[in-house]
Amino acid sequence: MISSEPSSGGARNNLMLSHIRIKDFAIIDDVEIDFGEGFTVITGETGAGKSVLLQAITLLTGARGDTEFIRTKSEELSVEGVFYIKGEEILIKRTLSRTGRSKIYINGEMSTLNQLTKTAALFVDISSQHQHQLLLNEDFHTEILDAYIQEEGLTGEYRRLREEFLSTKMELDRLRSMIVDRDSRLDFLRFMRQELLDVAISREEYESLLNESSILRHSSRYKELLSEIDSILYSGENSIIELLGRLKKKLGDILSISKEFESDLEGISNAESILQDIAHNVSSKMSGGDFSYERLDEVENRLLKIKRVCEKHRMEVEEIKPRLEKLEKEIEQLENAEIITRDIEKDLFGIFERLRAAGEGIYEKRKRAAKELASRCENILKRLGFKGSKIEFEIVHKSPTGIDDIESIRENGFDRVRILFAPNVGEDFKPLSKIASGGELSRVMLAFKNAISGKDLVDTYIFDEVDAGIGGAVAESVGLFLKEISRKRQVICITHLPQIASLADEHMTVEKRVEGGRTLIRIKRLSKDERIEEIARMLGGHRITEKNRAYARELLERNN
Repeated sequence: MISSEPSSGGARNNLMLSHIRIKDFAIIDDVEIDFGEGFTVITGETGAGKSVLLQAITLLTGARGDTEFIRTKSEELSVEGVFYIKGEEILIKRTLSRTGRSKIYINGEMSTLNQLTKTAALFVDISSQHQHQLLLNEDFHTEILDAYIQEEGLTGEYRRLREEFLSTKMELDRLRSMIVDRDSRLDFLRFMRQELLDVAISREEYESLLNESSILRHSSRYKELLSEIDSILYSGENSIIELLGRLKKKLGDILSISKEFESDLEGISNAESILQDIAHNVSSKMSGGDFSYERLDEVENRLLKIKRVCEKHRMEVEEIKPRLEKLEKEIEQLENAEIITRDIEKDLFGIFERLRAAGEGIYEKRKRAAKELASRCENILKRLGFKGSKIEFEIVHKSPTGIDDIESIRENGFDRVRILFAPNVGEDFKPLSKIASGGELSRVMLAFKNAISGKDLVDTYIFDEVDAGIGGAVAESVGLFLKEISRKRQVICITHLPQIASLADEHMTVEKRVEGGRTLIRIKRLSKDERIEEIARMLGGHRITEKNRAYARELLERNN
C-alpha cells in the first residue's frame, strides 16, 4: 500500500479520491494507493503501465468493462475507490468476472451502471486524449456551451415539448393521409366490420357452441348415458342417494350413544347435497328438447363460419370483439376526420408556439454565455502559452418557419454551435476541428474545463495526455496552471514532462517488473531524493548525468 495524508495537513474538506485498490486488472495483481489533496503526478517510462492505472480508475466512473481487462489466470477483477464529501466517506466497488457479469456497489449496496455514472459525475472528471478528440466533433461544442450555462433544465422543457410536438405531428400526418383515400378505406372497413359482426362471439360462447355440437352429434349415446347415471344416482333400486339416506339415519342413531361420529355425519350430509345437485342437473338434461338435425346444421354452420373468418384475418376467437372495437374507432375517425384534424391542428399549433418560445429562450442564453465563456477561455489560454489566441462560438440559429419545418427542430434547440479558433495574432477565425494540433487541443480542452469548473461540483480532476505535443516554457505554463487548480481541487496528472512533475505536491512512479515469471506493476511514492532521480531520468532518458540531477534539483527547489 502507498499511503499519504492530505497535503493540507487537516481534515478532508473537499470532495476527493482518497483511496483506490485495484486487483487482478491487466498486469496489476493487487495495488493500493492513498491519494492526498492538492497536486499529485504519476510518472514512469513509456509502457510502464500508467494507462492501465487510468483504465482501472475509469471503471469507477462508469466506463464499460471488458473481460479482456481480467489478469491472466484470474477469474475476476475488482476496483475499489474511497471518496470523501465534507468528511463523509463514500465507497464504490466494481467487479467483473470472466463470464462478463459485472457487479457494482455504492456504500455496500448493489447499484446499476447508470447510477454509478451519475454518482461518479459528482466526484471525478477524467480528461484523456479521447476526450480531447471530442473537440473535433462539432456536435460536442453545444454540450460545452450548455455545460457552462449550468441552468437546471435548460433544454428539458424544450425536449418535452419537442417530443409532444413530433408525436402530435405524426398523428396529424396519419389522419391527413387517411383522408386522401378515405372513401375506399371506409368501404373496406365497413365490409370487414359486418363480417366480424356476423361472427362476434366470446370465448365462453364459442366453447358452449362446441359443446352443443358434440352433444347433437352423439345424441343417442348422450341420452343413454344420462339415463344410466340417473338410475345409479337417484331413480334406480338401491340408488346412491337412497343408500346415503339410510347411512345418514344410522349415523344419526349412533350419535345418541357417542358423539365421535358427528363430523362423519356432517361429511355424509355434504356428499348427499352434492349428489342431489348432480341428479337434478342430469334430470333436467334428460327432459331437454329432442334431437334436431336443423339445430345441428345451424350450430355446425356457425362454427364453420367463425373458423373461416378467424383464419382469414389471422386471429383467435377472443380477438374478434377487440378487433371490432378498433374498427369502430377507425371508422368513426374517418367519418369525422375533418373535425378531428382541425382539433389536432389547433393543438399542434399551440404546442409549436410554446416549443418555438422555448427554443428562442435557449438561443438567447447561449448567445450571452458564448461571449462570456470565450472571454474566460482566452484569458486562460494566455496563461497556457497562447499569447494572442482568440476563441469564438459561432451560433447558427434557424427558427422553424412552420409546423412542417421538422429539420430545424433539433434535439437541443434551433442552434448549431461551432467553436472557432485563431491561435495566433492576425489570423482569421477557423473551425477548431480544422486547425488545432494535438497539443493545442489538450490545452483548449483544459481551458474549457477550467472555465466551466467554477460552476460545477466536481472536485477531483484526473488528467492524462494533457502534456501531449508540448514542452519547454509551454509545459511549465500548463504545470503552473494545474498547480493553481489544485489549490481548490484535487488534481491527479499522468505526465511525461519534468516541468509538470516538478510542480507537484506528491510524486508517484509506475514501474513494470517481472516477479516469479509474471509481469507486475508496482507504484511507488517518491521521497525528495527519489524525485530528483526520476525527474533527472525524465530530462535525460536512461543515461542520468550529474547535470540532469542538478537541473532536476533546481526545478524542485524553484517550484516547491
